[in-house]
Amino acid sequence: MKNNEATIDIKRDSHGRLVSLSAVMPVWQNECDDDSIKIRIPFLGIKLFAFDDMDHDTLIHDAIKGFSISCEKFGLGLETELIGMGWEQQNDSSLTYNIDSENFVIEEIINTGDKQPQFVDFEPELVA
Repeated sequence: MKNNEATIDIKRDSHGRLVSLSAVMPVWQNECDDDSIKIRIPFLGIKLFAFDDMDHDTLIHDAIKGFSISCEKFGLGLETELIGMGWEQQNDSSLTYNIDSENFVIEEIINTGDKQPQFVDFEPELVA
């Protein structure tokens, strides 16, 4: 994976139901004035707020899971919704979000985020 991209690999069962996904993309965390932590996953359009006693990795994992389930149940499917957000399908199960390496400013901004690998399993009843 290049430094200026995010990837999502999607696994479906023989009935087309979402089984799991593996994602690597930048995530930003900033402390706010009220001592909360703002967590941003811009490639999915997600913003979260966490507090001291919350597990940030679990929040990120659950946000990605909720986003995916919502795309499956209420949208046109995860792949279609991601393509609509600017992701590019590489094959049947992989999508990437590439940042134009000609745009130095945007590329530098993207590189400041922590690349967070996430693996999400889905229970069949949640995505049916």
